[in-house]
Amino acid sequence: MTRYATPKLGAYVVLTALGLLASLIFARPELALIAVPFAVLLAVGLAYARKPDVRVHLELDRERVLEGDEITLEVELDARDSVARLELLLEIPRGLELVSGRNPVALRLEVGEERLLELRFRCARWGAYRLGDVHLRARDAAGLLAWDQTLARAETLRVYPRPEELRELVAPRETQLFTGNRVSRQKGEGLEFADLRPFAPGDRIRRINWRASARRGDLWVNEFHAERNADVILFLDSFADARRGGTGTLDQAIRAAASLSERYLIDKDRVGLVNFGGVLNWLRPGTEMLQRYRIVEALLNTEITLSYAWKEIDVLPRGTLPAKALVLALTPLLDDRTVSALLDLRARGFDLVVIEVSPLPVAEPAPGPSGELAFRLWKLLREGRRAEYERAGRIPPPRTRARLGLGVAAVATVAGVAVYGAFEADRVSLLVLALGAGSVALLVFGLAVPSPPALVGSLVGIAASWSLSAWTRGSGAPGGTILAAAGIFVAAELAYWSLEQASVPDEPELLARRAAGLALRAAGALALVSFALAALGLRAGGGLLLEAVGAAAAVALLALVLLLARAGHETAER
Repeated sequence: MTRYATPKLGAYVVLTALGLLASLIFARPELALIAVPFAVLLAVGLAYARKPDVRVHLELDRERVLEGDEITLEVELDARDSVARLELLLEIPRGLELVSGRNPVALRLEVGEERLLELRFRCARWGAYRLGDVHLRARDAAGLLAWDQTLARAETLRVYPRPEELRELVAPRETQLFTGNRVSRQKGEGLEFADLRPFAPGDRIRRINWRASARRGDLWVNEFHAERNADVILFLDSFADARRGGTGTLDQAIRAAASLSERYLIDKDRVGLVNFGGVLNWLRPGTEMLQRYRIVEALLNTEITLSYAWKEIDVLPRGTLPAKALVLALTPLLDDRTVSALLDLRARGFDLVVIEVSPLPVAEPAPGPSGELAFRLWKLLREGRRAEYERAGRIPPPRTRARLGLGVAAVATVAGVAVYGAFEADRVSLLVLALGAGSVALLVFGLAVPSPPALVGSLVGIAASWSLSAWTRGSGAPGGTILAAAGIFVAAELAYWSLEQASVPDEPELLARRAAGLALRAAGALALVSFALAALGLRAGGGLLLEAVGAAAAVALLALVLLLARAGHETAER
């Protein structure tokens, strides 16, 4: 895992340093009191922070599904050490839609705890998907340090196109020698009547046509058309793809190829595939269910690859295009290389059928008269290409409620401190109120964007507002400083907690635990500020005691900076 400091750590260091140094410079004890909770949280949080240890295992209930089906992915977590907050994000490829479960998710794990998360997806689009890249982000209890890790737990999911309903198939012009469901022109064993001929030695008795024999006074036998299969080659053009939104010509061509291959294989024909594009792929003709899976697997891996190389039919190996094969070409007629290759096939005598996957539904003319003119010229060019084929043959045409609530609580706390300081100020109350209102506005901006620097500026502003209010009342630290310091600390905790919800919202159980922890921190802040105030005395408006506190704070701040630098150096070495 890679360890790094969170923005909260940097902000708390800045707030502690500003509070203690400003207290030393301006001889105001309330500034030191405001910085005390932040300094203590930094010291305790960094002292007890440790690297988490979580094991992740993924399991899919099925590896092959059809479009529209739903699958379940189980994520098993095994915590070897306690984790105060663990954020888990599973990369979901496009084409899969989350039906149930939460992704990303934030939760808390105790030592030795095992947690099973179930995510249910709907396969909205065909394709070969790779599930399992899991991103983990763990935070310590104080939220000062974080650890990131990406786990490659690859699970392959293959979503096959759902076959479309085909009313009629294009019948091949020629058949092959193997038995099938096609009525051949040749005579042989079959069911379709072909002709009559005189009886010859070796003919079967059951083939004698007794009615014709009685009329002609001699034995005549029936001849039948042989039942053979055909070779069908699906020629897929993958040079170009016209796309708009979530659909394109390549998607439609692949869906059509999958449906055609299934129907021809059901009719016992041999089906092959030629993927003619930037990357050339092919499958020799085959039969039965195994060939169907081979074709669909090859279609799932089809993609557009940019290539400027001119390719012709001669690049295909011998046997890929058998003689007398029916070639079904699925193309948007956008690339000249495909147009030339198909004309070459037709010139060589192949039974060619061009199925145009029209790009017009996904194409729009550019705005203006010139765009309309260019669009019309492009359509005329397509008509010219169709004419070439017609001469060669015939063409068949997340914000969450938790984040909002935490943000509102932080803003309300800062606003309360600002209003309280304005009421307690002896002079310049409007200036104190204006400074507090500016801090509230800056906090709202920092939570909405979100912007950690804006949060730091807001907290500095509200601390300055309270310090100005206390300055108008003399040199002693007023009793309200206890509540003001604790309120500013709680507002900071709420604000950074709200920022964490922007990426991954907490689970209800984790929310309850963190709320209890925040209550304990608020009580601790009240106790710390009260103790520091009692140690300084209400009239500690400068002098040796305050300077000693400032010097100790400077030494502690230097030690904290050295500790952070050492931690960063250790992380870089790892």
